[in-house]
Amino acid sequence: MEKFEHVDVLAAIDAIARQNTGYNQNDIEVDKQIIREAAEDGTNNLLWYSRPAGTRCVPEREAFIENTWANLVWPSYTDAARLDDSRILAYAVELEGLDGRKVMGTLYALDYLQHAEHVKRATLPAAFVTLNFDDGGPRRFDYNDFKENEKRILQHFGHFKGMEYEPRSKMELHRLLRQEHADREKAARPADLDAHVKRLADDKIINEAQRLVDSFQGLYNPNGGAGRFMVEVSPIFCKLATEADMKKLLAALPYKSLSVEPRGDVPGLFAFVSKEENRDQEVRRSVVARLRQGREPEAGERRKKPPAKTDREAR
Repeated sequence: MEKFEHVDVLAAIDAIARQNTGYNQNDIEVDKQIIREAAEDGTNNLLWYSRPAGTRCVPEREAFIENTWANLVWPSYTDAARLDDSRILAYAVELEGLDGRKVMGTLYALDYLQHAEHVKRATLPAAFVTLNFDDGGPRRFDYNDFKENEKRILQHFGHFKGMEYEPRSKMELHRLLRQEHADREKAARPADLDAHVKRLADDKIINEAQRLVDSFQGLYNPNGGAGRFMVEVSPIFCKLATEADMKKLLAALPYKSLSVEPRGDVPGLFAFVSKEENRDQEVRRSVVARLRQGREPEAGERRKKPPAKTDREAR
């Protein structure tokens, strides 16, 4: 496990999301507000993840209490990660405090699937729920009584502006969270955040190159007109990729007849190879090796960049 110590947390999650989250990118602004508020009110431990279609930040404490929003939402993308190989980048976030406008803290890189399953196993049953009503302040209810009589309780006490779940034993929850931190520290090794983000960027390119190669190998008949085979470049990759990323992607693909271009009025970019091309080739290992080492592809391995997006595609 890598840990990134004393970093600007808001800048860190923004940099990570830029390598992975192509859709619902405004989620990150919601997460930043949650983190700012947590730093101000002393909620030090959070969980955060980036997935291709959004991001999410939840309090670690609530993730381990049954039926809280955090407990339900944190492990909810395990099927997507398994079935369609969605890349979910998960982190434990331990806040240190504010430094001017910055929120400082330490990020621990998690294996999302392993951590989500761990949360499911370690979850404590909810025993009480406290609601902060607009009139009358906080009121504490037995969890089961509240669930059975929720409508009547809310009709009687009115609107509430906050809810907190508690397990039967606060001490048990405290021990669990303390053990979570201890286990992270035991497994973690200090790492450089900039290098981590660079590796995420390169992995994004390598993964897309492999996906395109696999897709070309799975085609039996030309499907792109003019005797060519065609595969769409991932829309998420297109949203995330810089011009340099696209050049590296083209360099990693092994096809001599390769072109990447729009297809008429169809949104997006498409990769084409001729029907004479050997589609059993693999991703260029030399390019992959250089990316893995943090080096640029050599000049002879670069290909022409795809055409600029039209106004319609840019929208």
